[in-house]
Amino acid sequence: MGNVISSDNKNHRPRVLILEDDELFRLSIIQALNGKAMFDEADTNEKASVLLEKNRYDVAFFDLKLGTEYLDFNLVRRAAREKKIYTVVLSSYDDEKFIDKAYDCGCNDYFIKSADLSGISRTIEKFSLQRNEYLFENFIKNRYITKDKETIAQLHSLLIENNSSKRPIFIEGASGVGKSLLAEAAHEFLIGQKGQFVHINCKGISETLLGSELFGHEKGAFTDAKESKMGKLKLADNGTLFLDEIATMPMALQAALLVAIEKKQFMPVGGNKLVSSNFRLICATNENMVKLVKEGKFREDLFYRIYKNVISLRALKERKDDISLLIDHFRKKLGSRRVVIRPAAMEILKNYQYPANVRDVEDIVELLLKCPKGRIDIEDLPDFVLKNENRYFKDNVENPVLNDYVLNYVRNVGLLQYLEDHKNIIINKFIDINRGRTRDAMREMNYFSNRIYDKVVQQNHSSKQTGKEANL
Repeated sequence: MGNVISSDNKNHRPRVLILEDDELFRLSIIQALNGKAMFDEADTNEKASVLLEKNRYDVAFFDLKLGTEYLDFNLVRRAAREKKIYTVVLSSYDDEKFIDKAYDCGCNDYFIKSADLSGISRTIEKFSLQRNEYLFENFIKNRYITKDKETIAQLHSLLIENNSSKRPIFIEGASGVGKSLLAEAAHEFLIGQKGQFVHINCKGISETLLGSELFGHEKGAFTDAKESKMGKLKLADNGTLFLDEIATMPMALQAALLVAIEKKQFMPVGGNKLVSSNFRLICATNENMVKLVKEGKFREDLFYRIYKNVISLRALKERKDDISLLIDHFRKKLGSRRVVIRPAAMEILKNYQYPANVRDVEDIVELLLKCPKGRIDIEDLPDFVLKNENRYFKDNVENPVLNDYVLNYVRNVGLLQYLEDHKNIIINKFIDINRGRTRDAMREMNYFSNRIYDKVVQQNHSSKQTGKEANL
């Protein structure tokens, strides 16, 4: 069994227990590790036992011979097997009997004492590597959930192999694949609590407003600037700035961003003094960046500056092994009610196209959790899943609204009447989907109107004669 890391913060300095009766050799160990760790020291089995019980350690060094007595191997067993500490036994005895005994108790390394302490120095590096691998395994199980080999390889390269690099990270992929989630999770993995994660979506914001959001502004810089405002670039100092939909950023702002990236300095709107910020940059888009550069819609110099550690997230239909993982994740996330999805139904779910990717999985699981049955069979799946249809674009691939039926309807009754008629159709459909539970229907539509209640009350009044009643 591998060691369980005692801290989930990859940026913390390891805490080390040293059991060694020779004070000079204890000092040599501390000097060999050269500030890479925090230390507690003991010179007897009893003192080490108390410290082991009282504190949490990442690494432990145990001397085999302590004055007139030997190391209590129960300490090794407790440290390595029970507390999952990276455990090293030190000895002047190059005796296979002792070496075998130490490894049998679970220790990770056995070193012969000598003037060369390079092996001891490398222990922290080995522990750190093991800790990073453990944290990465936890990352893909609980933060960015995947078992897709290609995705895992890209994430491992980004977070483990190149984690010391301060170069920008670029995430590309279709809408709904989890770019924002990955950006925030990568920040937590690489920086942790040392700095803030600052997210700004560049899409749909005017150039003036986006410039103010990014760089901040001074009081009076423009009409509505009634007070000074700190920009997102400064808020991300010693943390991460995540620029979502970077491809939509206006060209004028791209030039200012390039300077801020290269010099880690920028000028607030209306300001006359440079502001410094040591931020790490993560960008994301669902656009083809190379195509945009060739068309002159994105600055080539900025592209080369930000398009560094690139990770391309594949669509969910290309990661079928992840579908069952995500379904299970959302079954647990969306409430305390549990349902069982039968194998035949799960097979259909795994082969659905998921046009909105992870968002679709969450929506479908939410629908299944509303099913009155506790066991989900094929007939309980939504029609669009059974037909493997793109529920967003059924009638017209280019524009689902502008089909012949809609155009003729508007010609015959007029636009306002068409909107009124189809509003009622949509409301009734959502009430049916939610089995008459009006509040649930409104919540799903993000729509509220007293007219819905009035309508349901009238329906209840007229339907009492037949024994049927809508649910409020």
